[in-house]
Amino acid sequence: MLQNRCLVFLFLCLGVVAAEPDEVYTETVTVTASRTPVLVEETGSSVTVIDREEIERRQSIFVGDLLRAVPGVAISRAGNGGSLTQIRVRGGEANHVLLSIDGVSISDAFAGDEVPLELLTVFDLDRVEVLRGPQSGLWGGDAAAGVINLVTRDPGAAAGRALQFETGSFGLLRGAGQIGLGDGAHRATFSGSFHDMDGTNVSRTGNEDDGSSSGLAHARYRFAPESSPFVLELGGRFIDTESEFDGVDFVVTGLPTDADRRTETSLSILNARGAWTRDDSSWRHELNVSRVSSDTETVVDASFDSSTAVDKNFVSWQSTVALPGTLNQRLTFAVDHESREFEQRGIASFFGDPNQSQKLDADGGVIEYHLGQDQWDLAASVRHDRHSDFDDATTFRTSFARRWHDGATRLHVSAGTGHKPPTFGDRFGFFADTFIGNPNLQPEESSGWDVGVDRRLGKRYRVGATYFRERVTNEINGFFFDATAGAFTAVNEDGDSDRQGVEVSVIAQLSPPVQLATTYTYTDAREPNGLGGEAIELRRPRHSGNLQLHYNPSRLPFDVAINASFVDTQRDIFFPPFPAPPERVPLDSYVLLDITGRYQFHDNYELFARIENALDEEYEDVIGFATPELGAFVGLRFRSGR
Repeated sequence: MLQNRCLVFLFLCLGVVAAEPDEVYTETVTVTASRTPVLVEETGSSVTVIDREEIERRQSIFVGDLLRAVPGVAISRAGNGGSLTQIRVRGGEANHVLLSIDGVSISDAFAGDEVPLELLTVFDLDRVEVLRGPQSGLWGGDAAAGVINLVTRDPGAAAGRALQFETGSFGLLRGAGQIGLGDGAHRATFSGSFHDMDGTNVSRTGNEDDGSSSGLAHARYRFAPESSPFVLELGGRFIDTESEFDGVDFVVTGLPTDADRRTETSLSILNARGAWTRDDSSWRHELNVSRVSSDTETVVDASFDSSTAVDKNFVSWQSTVALPGTLNQRLTFAVDHESREFEQRGIASFFGDPNQSQKLDADGGVIEYHLGQDQWDLAASVRHDRHSDFDDATTFRTSFARRWHDGATRLHVSAGTGHKPPTFGDRFGFFADTFIGNPNLQPEESSGWDVGVDRRLGKRYRVGATYFRERVTNEINGFFFDATAGAFTAVNEDGDSDRQGVEVSVIAQLSPPVQLATTYTYTDAREPNGLGGEAIELRRPRHSGNLQLHYNPSRLPFDVAINASFVDTQRDIFFPPFPAPPERVPLDSYVLLDITGRYQFHDNYELFARIENALDEEYEDVIGFATPELGAFVGLRFRSGR
């Protein structure tokens, strides 16, 4: 079976080589690898940028599906699109990744501060940036393993309109629209989208489909007078989702089984940004204020079961100054304050009372220095965080990039440390007869480094390889069984968890209309097993990769892409019925093959279609949760202006 899957990859690598292909290199700016915008070529960090063209070509609905193509990233989804989705970067924990939308960080406090990928669709995104390695020295505690930044379409660009509809397998109906308004100093974008899907049965038995639906409304406004040094931006993003899920048979199988359950989630993000830049661009101040609120209600058999609510307020001030002299130097100072309020409501029982409210506060300050020359760039930052409930933490991050052969060869090196405070769920979470929090937990700490080389071979090829190594101490184990309480709880593990691996990427312009892009990741992630030895960490495939073959003839109004993702065998944890102990079980390897196509039959109209899981692969990312079989989808897109 594994040989057959590998043959799919080898077959897709074949192409017809022709003369004078297009160049594969374009300059790309990242706003994530530094506190100030910087060219990807000028940073020593490992960063991947997915642009708008790639987003539209992939035709993914959810951000999680889009990220499968990024090296060093592993995605685990419990069933259909819209179901709980986890992301792990370089074998790190799922809650060690900071995710932000237009610079505003969001996480699900009641899912262990994990990134809520199941809530996030891609329609109005302009680009996605993925920064790998510990980044707490830049962005704070949530960035212990990496950063994902979703950037929506810029209101400062030219006005335009977009509208699309899509339908297909599993009862999918999807629609979205966007409009850009304004001229001169005032510009704004408004967008909205919805999706409704009957879904498929996510349990191994039964025939009940588990569907999902969501609605999104988003607005961005920018006031930027041409002759003024001031810029003001306002933003609001509102998401409502509903997702059906199955229960677990704790008596016979220990696996998911059909049940009438659903979660209803509302997420709102409000933010304001003001900036002042000196006339000669030598000094810039920026003030950011945001509020993120989320409410989740769980319904079981048409009756209320539990609810959670989180409000997060954040304010930061940043100042960047260009230092005088012949060297290209800049210094950035930033301070921030964050407060989080948590509320959990449920039905009290013999096992305890889940109803509670908690509050956490944190203050942080960071200094970043950047020194650049024609052929090299050096950056270093130090950050200090003070928490209301934990000891202070100081972290750092440094990077170096060196270029040769007119930039065709680049050496990049980075190192950093991270820390991750215990989550609300780890400390105070309560699920009757299942889990009781531990308020005495201490923050997790991480350290890591990487070194890599990127090389452009003429205009046709671009290759890169990176070696990384990371270590986590005080890792929190949320599956520790407390015999006294008769339930699971969370504890800080003794010993270190070590991760190392290699990331490889290749982009080849095989001929003017044919481009090949492929990535491969090797990950060795291990943790203490409690017996003095080591165990392979859960849901971390040792081998994974992605390959895309894109055919885009310049004189014809269509393009076709074949995208294949390979995931090696990985481990998960299975909880059999009592009194049997938990056990680690293997999840089979798989290849997901998607085929997408677009046909522009008018200046403003485009037909698009895709086949997902074209090999009709049966696979699981989470033990017992079945995933969708082959599906076909078709849609129509209207676009004018930008």
